[in-house]
Amino acid sequence: MQSDFSATARTARAAIPVPGFPVERIRARAHAATTQARTRLAALVTALVLAGVGVQAGLAEKLFHGVRVWLSGEKAAVAVDSFAMVSFPTPDDLRAVVAHATFPVVLPVGLPPQTRVLRVFAAPAGRPTYVMLEYLKTGSASQASFSLVDTNALGTGTPSIPGVAVTPEFRPVARWTVGGETVLVPPKYDEGRGGRMQAAMRESTPAQSLAQNEAHAWRITVIGGRIDVAVRADRLAAGSRAVLLDSGHLRWIPQLLKQRRPMPDGRFVEVTHVPYAHGEPDYRHATLHFRRTVAVPLGGLRAIEAAMRAAHTTAECRCEVLFEPASAGTYSVSTIPFSASDAVRRYAVDVRSLAVTPQR
Repeated sequence: MQSDFSATARTARAAIPVPGFPVERIRARAHAATTQARTRLAALVTALVLAGVGVQAGLAEKLFHGVRVWLSGEKAAVAVDSFAMVSFPTPDDLRAVVAHATFPVVLPVGLPPQTRVLRVFAAPAGRPTYVMLEYLKTGSASQASFSLVDTNALGTGTPSIPGVAVTPEFRPVARWTVGGETVLVPPKYDEGRGGRMQAAMRESTPAQSLAQNEAHAWRITVIGGRIDVAVRADRLAAGSRAVLLDSGHLRWIPQLLKQRRPMPDGRFVEVTHVPYAHGEPDYRHATLHFRRTVAVPLGGLRAIEAAMRAAHTTAECRCEVLFEPASAGTYSVSTIPFSASDAVRRYAVDVRSLAVTPQR
């Protein structure tokens, strides 16, 4: 497969036809929410806009959960009521998604070494019949999306949702099957590249494809941040328990310390009961569920604050912070500048005294 994803990126939305995303309305809701909700909603908006996921029909509440896909020749129609999303997925996150799917998932294979998995969508959340992976070629803005659908869950003919007047619109797609899985890709997908991808996936197994994709996943926990900095942090970290925080999360630390609360892991969100209003999905009134897991404990936040104070830097620095859990009585905190030519600064922070020692 060629390493240039630009052609795929330009037509990625065609794989899952969607209307425009109501960013301003979600921002209005975010402004009225708590600080924690605002931070999480901002991340969600960015992810959804980039991925292009949305509802294609006016969905009556509780008629179905997840995604419905209809095929007619070389066209597909998609309706979405709910989905789960994880950004910057780790190998464990990938394993969890495929383990709970209703079909043996063969993930895309033959991807360039520089490729990283940016986001994974699963619908419905608990037992997905639909999995979409969004890939990014590092060092460029090229992205590619692949939708993997349980063939047994596909509909044919005219889309029909009881009690709903508006039905999903059919749009062109390219597709192929791998065992019990149907793969949907943009309609203008390069024939030579698509042929190689089909052959590679059909020769692979679920276990083999998962192993290949684990190499494209993230070793560390990335909550927010620039892709280029995240790639460098992933290489710099001594272990998989490290966490990368961007400026938005760094600005949140004083408030969390005041409230004696840890930094949550906001990479996971489940969106349910997406209503439809005025001909488009109304995410403003969708139900959002964030996983209650901890990214950085309270002691780690104190260590980050101490290290930044010692470094005479603030959340406004053109940098991000890599936090690594305590080892031999010290936390490790590194500031990674946006510019790759600038030096990374490392600090050891004593777990008890919070004394900071610069490291080489």
